[in-house]
Amino acid sequence: MAETVGGAAAHCATHPDKAALGACQHCGTFSCGDCLGMLNGRRICRTCVQEQRVTVYGIPWERRKELGIFKAWGATVWGTVSNPVGFYTRTNPQGPIGESILFALFSTGVLFSMWIALMSLIGALIALVMIAEGAMGAAEIGMIAMILGIYAIGFPLVTMIWGMIQPLIHHLVLLVIGGGTQGLRATYRAGMYSFGIVILQGIPCLNYVTWIWVAIVQGIGYSYVHRTDGWRGAAAVVVPIVMCCACCMAYYVFLFAAMEL
Repeated sequence: MAETVGGAAAHCATHPDKAALGACQHCGTFSCGDCLGMLNGRRICRTCVQEQRVTVYGIPWERRKELGIFKAWGATVWGTVSNPVGFYTRTNPQGPIGESILFALFSTGVLFSMWIALMSLIGALIALVMIAEGAMGAAEIGMIAMILGIYAIGFPLVTMIWGMIQPLIHHLVLLVIGGGTQGLRATYRAGMYSFGIVILQGIPCLNYVTWIWVAIVQGIGYSYVHRTDGWRGAAAVVVPIVMCCACCMAYYVFLFAAMEL
């Protein structure tokens, strides 16, 4: 049914020759059926969307009460892995930072469980082979169990600590190059949601390759949540890596030079 004003038919602000289907619930402008749509349960005009007056937000993890925790977590991980551009387009830069941190903690818990299972399997295989060969006693079994246990617990823990520190470093770079327009909250949310990809580290042979994909996704995330150029998002991730490598190289050069003296 067409919208009316004072008994007369209202017309679309963009297409005056068309009758208005209704008014935008954000700006109040009358719009026709081609210009008006539903967005997050509200009637929103195309102009508000195009000019980013409103944004299509919706991260599955933040709808876990509706979807269920495991389904919401899985959908969020899949979004960051398969379509980071689409995922970060729907990420509210000023959303609750606690939600993103909770997601990172949950992902670490899943990774921890995978590493415990993997290390237990490796330890059991080693023990069976060495016991069969008569080369292992109780002391050796205990030592192997301790080493594998430390690795299984330490790897996810170090990953989590480093993941918490990274956005702080990245945001500092963004501020220097003029890219941190939405504040630390936005950087942290983008960084923490990229954490879902680390679940791939629970798959043998993908451990270290995963970090490359995490870095790419972080760069994409920063550029979208801060609505800045892609090179700024990439620089926020690459500059700390380059500086770290340069410091390591300088250290070894100094060490070798000192040994020569």
